[in-house]
Amino acid sequence: MLFDEIKKFSLNMFSCYGDNCGLKRCNHPSGECSGSCKNCLDQVHWGPTLNERVDYDCPKLIYSYVNGFLGRYENNMLTLLNDIDLSRYPCFNVLSIGCGAAPDLMALELVRERKPIFYKGYDRNPLWEDIHNCIEEYANAFSWLDADLYQEDIFEAFGDGMPKDEDYNVVVIQYLISHLYNTDQIDDVNILYQGIINLLSYNRLDNSPFLIIINDIDTLNKGRNKIYLLLSRLESAGFSGRATAYSKFPKGDLGEKRWGNCETTLGCIEYTYKATPDTMEGAALVIELE
Repeated sequence: MLFDEIKKFSLNMFSCYGDNCGLKRCNHPSGECSGSCKNCLDQVHWGPTLNERVDYDCPKLIYSYVNGFLGRYENNMLTLLNDIDLSRYPCFNVLSIGCGAAPDLMALELVRERKPIFYKGYDRNPLWEDIHNCIEEYANAFSWLDADLYQEDIFEAFGDGMPKDEDYNVVVIQYLISHLYNTDQIDDVNILYQGIINLLSYNRLDNSPFLIIINDIDTLNKGRNKIYLLLSRLESAGFSGRATAYSKFPKGDLGEKRWGNCETTLGCIEYTYKATPDTMEGAALVIELE
């Protein structure tokens, strides 16, 4: 399975560094190594302050991240996918935004029901290249799997327009919105959501529902309160369907009562809340458009 291949590769690469930093000269903003990859990961994930690391910009840190989080993120996706009637999907043509090591693809491999997968992933961090190459090599061995991963910025790709000959029925955004928040780019969610709406208008696969999955940190202070805005944007553009929100906080912005920011809509998306199950971490919004 893809998960096993990437985890094995990442563990081997991490061990090659031994006790050394991932760079000959540590690039930590403070000017000194933080002392461990865990310290750097905590800084990246929970809001860097002055002279703290803001991104996975050390090769050893990338592998530490994969080793510690890949299984957890794959399990999140698997939990969400198991709540969806996948029999309605003739295939899975996926646009993965902020794809990292592709845990969404790993989960789809487990539930695909012999249906083909076309997977296009974007992550602007150039240090993902080796892992992306491993994923593409793995895909080349199977006729049912076509995977292309790019170390490019999705906002630039949306700005250029997606190729007209590519049709999608799945979009996944996993732990990107909190990263935008941490790097003072949270307003870019408006560009992100408009890009998804444009994709629905010009690159939607015929004769299939359209699935959107957002999975991220379950706290108001990391951009979670920007997730629900996609529902109103979609309705204003005339789309209808159903949505399920997952959170530990029933009174929050992904809670029992749907939050909204638009009174006039052309579409209608039914809303359901579920408490995040013990089999997954974080918050999520799953949207199926008809």
